Amino acid sequence: YLQLELAQALEVLFLGISTLYSFLIVAKGTLGILDAAVLILIFASYVYIGARIPPLEKERLEEMGGVALAVGRMRRGRRYGVILSLVGMGGLVTILGAQPFVGGLIEIGGALGISQYLLIQWLAPFLTEFPETVTVLYWAARSNRGSLAMGNLISSKLNQWTLLVGTIPIVYNVALARFQSIALTQLQISELFLTASQSIYGVVCLLDLQLSSREALTLLALFLVQFFIPPLRLEVSAVYLILAAVELFLTRGRIVIFRQVGQILREYVHKRPQGRTKAWPRRNKKGLRSESRRTSTSGTRRLS
Repeated sequence: YLQLELAQALEVLFLGISTLYSFLIVAKGTLGILDAAVLILIFASYVYIGARIPPLEKERLEEMGGVALAVGRMRRGRRYGVILSLVGMGGLVTILGAQPFVGGLIEIGGALGISQYLLIQWLAPFLTEFPETVTVLYWAARSNRGSLAMGNLISSKLNQWTLLVGTIPIVYNVALARFQSIALTQLQISELFLTASQSIYGVVCLLDLQLSSREALTLLALFLVQFFIPPLRLEVSAVYLILAAVELFLTRGRIVIFRQVGQILREYVHKRPQGRTKAWPRRNKKGLRSESRRTSTSGTRRLS
């Protein structure tokens, strides 16, 4: 199985929260400004708490390479400036290239006789997420980097469920110059329900911060079924939910994310540590927790 880091419990929990809220959107059949506010608030809360978790231990940083290592070695102020600059540059390229990209994709599809639905639903997302896919495969190919690959995917999914979905009604209302909810079509509702069901099953599988080969193969198999047989969306969604309930029952005694998130809140949010903060513990290859003991002005404390 793949073992996640203890600190990744925060990402799993917030992905679960955003996924549960998405079921409310499905039930309403609309996406409005209130939904945007809730989803963005969820993401902001995740960032606020996550920013207070200590950085990776020095030895973890040295194991990285390229741009990540160069940025990680910078002083804090300069590092934040570089990161914001890179994000801003990526956003600018996205804004300037979005319309030509989609327009060109539709024209090429029309010339080749490919439906717009297939292009927008599958090809466009694949191309836009290709850099992320390459990064995930790169980390996954390295024996001791599986948790980083999974963390990349979880963070990306959380971003999609919150910021991406949340900005849609904002842009829509700005374009209309008035407040109006987006009425989802039946196809959009079924697609959203399918994605939410898949996401909640994935979250349940990660409640113990582990992903087994069986769970991964189940996710892949169900995805392939709905990909090649789209009319089975509702049936596949039902299977996801049933499997999530079964998995929750089987792993009820091994759920650790709530305890770990509570620990994060106690250590780094409710009680601001004084002096130097020790690095967040990690798990070794056997799944056991190891930690770097560092001395602070208030004494050395061991995470429970």
